[in-house]
Parts: sequence; structure tokens; C-alpha cells
Amino acid sequence: MIPKWSALPSSRVDVFSTGLGDQQAVSIRILQGDSDQLSQNRDIGMFTFDGIPPTPRGVPHIQFIFEIAEDGGIIVSAENLGTGKKIAFPRMQLDILKR
Repeated sequence: MIPKWSALPSSRVDVFSTGLGDQQAVSIRILQGDSDQLSQNRDIGMFTFDGIPPTPRGVPHIQFIFEIAEDGGIIVSAENLGTGKKIAFPRMQLDILKR
């Protein structure tokens, strides 16, 4: 999502939705690496946005904001654009290679 060698700090915003009707949570797995094979990348963590009210599939729009600080800290936050509910996940640390 954020390309290798991006200038830091850097951020990206993506909007996701549900794949099933009445789905109450959306989970996003964060990986660090360049490989097309997921198993070859480092698993940073999983973030779950829950408490989504029952709606048809594809209706809720959950905006995730991914930020990487100069020191390699990653901050993920999310907001249900329909209800305004927000969640900020605990800061995590990435391995940043010296450039």
C-alpha cells in the first residue's frame, strides 16, 4: 500500500466495505515486504474494525488511514463513514532499512 522507499513520513487512505450482508466487522492484515507471495512478507499485525450495524453487503464504507512516521512507527486508524464511529489502533514499529 505504501511503496518501499517512500519519503517519510508517509500515509495512505483506503476505503473498504463488507463482503457479506450483516457483517459486523472488517479486518485488515498489515504486511511488510516486497514479495507477491504473502507468506514471504513480515506479518506486522491484524486490525479489526467491529461494531458495524447490520446492513447489506457493500453498504458500510470503512476508511482506513495508514501512517508511517520518520522513525518507522506505524499508526492505523479507521472510521465508519456512515456512522462516524472511529478507532485508533496502538502504534507499532516497522523495521526501516537505512537508505
